[in-house]
Amino acid sequence: IGVGATGIQVIQTIAPEVGSMTIFARTPQYVIPMRNPKYTAEDWAGFGSRFHELKNRVRNTFSGFDYDFENGAWADNTPEQRTAVLERLWNDGSLSLWLASFGEMFYFEDVSQEVSEFVRSKMRSRLKNDPKLCKLLIPDDYGFGTHRVPLENKYLEVYLQPNVTAVNCRENPIERIVPEGIQTADGTVHEVDVIILAVGFDAATAFKEAQRCLNCDVQTVFNRDTCIECDGCVDICPLDCITFTATGEEAELRTRLNAPATNPA
Repeated sequence: IGVGATGIQVIQTIAPEVGSMTIFARTPQYVIPMRNPKYTAEDWAGFGSRFHELKNRVRNTFSGFDYDFENGAWADNTPEQRTAVLERLWNDGSLSLWLASFGEMFYFEDVSQEVSEFVRSKMRSRLKNDPKLCKLLIPDDYGFGTHRVPLENKYLEVYLQPNVTAVNCRENPIERIVPEGIQTADGTVHEVDVIILAVGFDAATAFKEAQRCLNCDVQTVFNRDTCIECDGCVDICPLDCITFTATGEEAELRTRLNAPATNPA
């Protein structure tokens, strides 16, 4: 149940093993196939030799990754050039299509529509243009990049397997769990052996989990001169440094942080 980031990972992982699988899908996601390269010792040595260069670069990119919006303005590129950029970043198999193509897609509806349609066309092709699956699994009511974009490995192809069934929960929502399985609003009982829930979490649940996992007395003394940016302090960050809260205007949002920022723009 669920086709968000966690659901996608579970579905693609267990698909080769199950006898059959019924997927209850509500909100579709834009997805990007992950390249997931294998690095050699020479690759690692190359990264190591660029440590300081990469450290300084990721401090100044939009996303904190080693790529950024460096393809020129959308308006300054021809349609052919825009497509070439999108194709190159799609084939990169990373989050660069989202976080390093054209930043205008976050602000201008016409740009969002073109980039979103580019991704939709890729997804339609992978789904063999099956109208039912495309309607279920390809977003059409929000733009690419406005939600988290999951990376995946042959996730869409799972729906083409003969032993996989997809239920559209927007049209036929889950009504109840019964001894035999899952009953949907149309009265159908989908018989199952195991139910896997991948339905996300809300702020209240996340806060309780943070209390459970981070209820410790660890304190970290930060010394800027000796910091090697190992992220160890992030791993053991005490609860009172973490804020789970709704978004809002920056000035008001700052007042709700457990560790208020003191560097207003």
